[in-house]
Amino acid sequence: MLFRTLIQAWRGASFMNQVLQDFETMLLQGEGMFRASKKLFLEEKDIEAAREEIRSLDVKVNKTERKIRKRLVEHISMNPEEDTVATLVMMSVVKDAERIGDYCKNFVEVAELMETPLAGSWRNFFSRLFCDVEVLFPQTRAAFFETSKDHATRVMEEDYRLAKLCDEKVEDVARSDLSTNQAVCYVLLLRYLKRVAAHLGNIASAVVQPVHKIDFLGDRHRVD
Repeated sequence: MLFRTLIQAWRGASFMNQVLQDFETMLLQGEGMFRASKKLFLEEKDIEAAREEIRSLDVKVNKTERKIRKRLVEHISMNPEEDTVATLVMMSVVKDAERIGDYCKNFVEVAELMETPLAGSWRNFFSRLFCDVEVLFPQTRAAFFETSKDHATRVMEEDYRLAKLCDEKVEDVARSDLSTNQAVCYVLLLRYLKRVAAHLGNIASAVVQPVHKIDFLGDRHRVD
C-alpha cells in the first residue's frame, strides 16, 4: 500500500524519522500502562500505586501526541504538496495510541468499583484475555515499523477474534448469576479490553489498507 512505501522513505528524512521515533515511544508507554492495568486485576497491585504509574505515563503519552501533531502540522504547512497521505495516516494512528491510555485509566476506575477480586473460571478467562491483548502491542509495533503485511494481518485478525469473544462473553454475563457488582465490572472490563485491541488493530490496518479504509476490516467498523 502507499503508506508502506511512504513510511520506508521517511526513514531517510531526519524530520519524519523523529516523528516515527516519537510514535514508537507512545506505543511503548501505552504498553506500560496496559501492563500496570493488568496487574491490578491479576496480581492485586495497589490501586493507588497503579493509578500514579498510569497517570504519569498518560501525561507523557499526551505530551508526545501533541509534539507529533505539532511537527506534522508545521511540516505540512511548509510543504503542502509533500507527504499529505502519510501525515493523514500518522494523525489517525497517533490518536489511536492516545486512546489506549484513556482506556487504561478506565481500568483503574473498574478496579475501584470491584467489591471482590477475580476468581475461579472468570479469573482464568480474564487472565488469558489480558495476555492475548498484551501480545498485540509488540506485534503492532512490528507491523507498523517493519511495514510488515503479515504482522499487520495477524493483528487485525486477532483483533476481530477478540472482539467476537468479548461480545459473546457479555452475553454470558447477562445470563449468569453473578452479583450486580461483578456483572457491571466484568462487562466494563470486556468492553475496555475490546477497545484496546481495536485501537491496536486500527494502527496495524494503516500498513495494509488505503487511507480511506483505515479503521475498517471487512464490513466491521472499529470502535472509538
